[in-house]
Amino acid sequence: MVSPLSPGPRDTETRRVLFPREIDEIKPIRTTKKEELPPTLGSRTRSMTLVMAALGLATFVVPLVATSVPVLGRTQWSALTVLQGLVGGSLPAGVNLSPEDFHALYKLIYLDSFLFGAMFMYAALIVILVSALRTATRLVIGFTAGLGALSALLEMRGYADFQLAIFGGTPQALGGAHVEGFTWCLVMLAVMGLILAIVTVKELEGVPS
Repeated sequence: MVSPLSPGPRDTETRRVLFPREIDEIKPIRTTKKEELPPTLGSRTRSMTLVMAALGLATFVVPLVATSVPVLGRTQWSALTVLQGLVGGSLPAGVNLSPEDFHALYKLIYLDSFLFGAMFMYAALIVILVSALRTATRLVIGFTAGLGALSALLEMRGYADFQLAIFGGTPQALGGAHVEGFTWCLVMLAVMGLILAIVTVKELEGVPS
């Protein structure tokens, strides 16, 4: 018969002093480490990147650029119609200039485009799209989107590509005729910024994609 004052079996077990050997056998509690994302995109992040890149490329045919005066009977332009006018020689930039000026204009447009302008942004979107379809490296996509966003910010200063391509000169030399492309620049900036956020913010948060 167990005395009321004597410890029960459970109390004895819980109060038993552990020997050093038993202490060594106790496994330490493992803390869950924050899982790092791989350098490539996951399926969900890849899909979001592809959608944003496709939307950005779709602006190539959307008339988001306007001119203050009609040119060739239109005031709304897309990058595609501007390119068609340049190649076909129907724009004032290709009709009203001498062959020497026309060559210099093309050279200036190409230089500005590939460094900071419209064509650079579309080329960056193509790089992002191809990269997302293949290895989908976060570093490549993030770096390219960052350059594209910087290009959009620089293009907001004066829409130099479309101004030279459509009018063939600066607003000061053309009596104030100018291109209004803020909407296009804002859309491209938003697309690049969202792509950059998709591949970097999730990585910083450590959220599996």
